Amino acid sequence: MGYSPFYFLGQAFKNLKRNCGTAIASMLVLVACLLVTGTFYALNENINYNLEGVGGLNRILVYINEDCTDSRIREIKEQAQQLENAASVRLITKEEALEDEMNKLGEENEDLFKWLEEGENPYRASLEVEYKNGDRVAELEEQLGAIDGVDSVASRNDLALKVNNVKTAVSRVFLGMVALLLVVSIFVIVTTVRLALANRRKEIEVMRYVGATGFFITTPFLTEGVLIGLFSSLIAFGLQQYLYSLLSSGAGKNLFGLVSFLPASHFTGPLGLLFLAVGVGAGLLGSAISLGRYRKCTEKWLCAAE
Repeated sequence: MGYSPFYFLGQAFKNLKRNCGTAIASMLVLVACLLVTGTFYALNENINYNLEGVGGLNRILVYINEDCTDSRIREIKEQAQQLENAASVRLITKEEALEDEMNKLGEENEDLFKWLEEGENPYRASLEVEYKNGDRVAELEEQLGAIDGVDSVASRNDLALKVNNVKTAVSRVFLGMVALLLVVSIFVIVTTVRLALANRRKEIEVMRYVGATGFFITTPFLTEGVLIGLFSSLIAFGLQQYLYSLLSSGAGKNLFGLVSFLPASHFTGPLGLLFLAVGVGAGLLGSAISLGRYRKCTEKWLCAAE
């Protein structure tokens, strides 16, 4: 017998047709698993993106007195840079602070600044201090507040800890759901392949009797699992991209207001590869489990279907 890939594909499609109900159930469960995985990935990426957009949480804001001269402000910056736990110090001038706020609010809210007279600026110069060790933030805040000319110090350390805790909790919940759905999808694929084995039991015994190799017999069933995983990956990827594009465009902006979304194109490559790897891997693993008992059996290879 020849080992034509078209033969294996043809037999795999025949198996899927014979067990259409269980094959569809396998794909639906796997699609659900992939969508949950993709949602978690997109959520995590967008959380990180939005945190970067607000300047990060591992930083301390140091507000400088309004009566400080430019030279004194530079001296305060130099003093802050010399502190042991200060990783970097960035000076934000009054003009930069006003410009940043106007850019954040956008053109649609520019009326909010019309009350300002020409040259008037309600913002103060400040320092953005990034720290090295989060456990010593309180000490660094005290040192910064003791510098002459510093009006107040604000830290986001508590918020950073809360955000990290939330991210950890969300990660665990989603990973747990993904793991559970993967187990279920693999189980359903195992059932699908075992039904295919049972339906072709007599045919397979004849093939073994005439000398067909194990590779020739088992490959169509492995191909069947791969096809289930491949089709599920394509369906899940299309749904994920469509739903995310819908959310991140007009509908998402109107619903969430100030939340910023990464473009759907940001996820195309990584998400496509992830879905293919998980989908095809689950399909192949499910088929391999079904055929595992056959490879250990020397007399009847169909004991895997019993």
